[in-house]
Amino acid sequence: MRHGIAVDRLDPDCPPDPDRPLVEKGRERTALVADRLRAAVPDIERWITSPYLRARQTSDIVAARYGVKPRAIERSPAWQPLASPETSFRTLTGTGAESIIVFGHLPNLDDVIAWLLGTSRPVTRLKKAAVAALSVDTWQPGDSTLQWLLTPKLCR
Repeated sequence: MRHGIAVDRLDPDCPPDPDRPLVEKGRERTALVADRLRAAVPDIERWITSPYLRARQTSDIVAARYGVKPRAIERSPAWQPLASPETSFRTLTGTGAESIIVFGHLPNLDDVIAWLLGTSRPVTRLKKAAVAALSVDTWQPGDSTLQWLLTPKLCR
């Protein structure tokens, strides 16, 4: 899931990138998507977020809809905006979790999706607060299937 709408980086009062918070519209759209996500995927076993504020706030909103405590969400620098797909991928394997949700940023999320699908070029451009669902067979690049995308616009 990509983070919700955050303070514009061109705003003169914008804090440093890792500290940019969600704006009200971002919180509202994230909550809307979270409600629809929970209806589609009622149980998520593992929660991972980028350490950037806007991703953490997004994960907290979604977790609240699931009744998951924020302390149960792992923070990982492997999901920062410019992290490599290989680095991000390593955080997903070896836990035995059947369902994982990651909260992150572009271009990283689009790059990880492409990598899992076995293509060198992104096939998605996730909107803010959008979710991509993938089915992963063997945790090898190219052995995954994009199941669906959920965007705030579809939820409205």
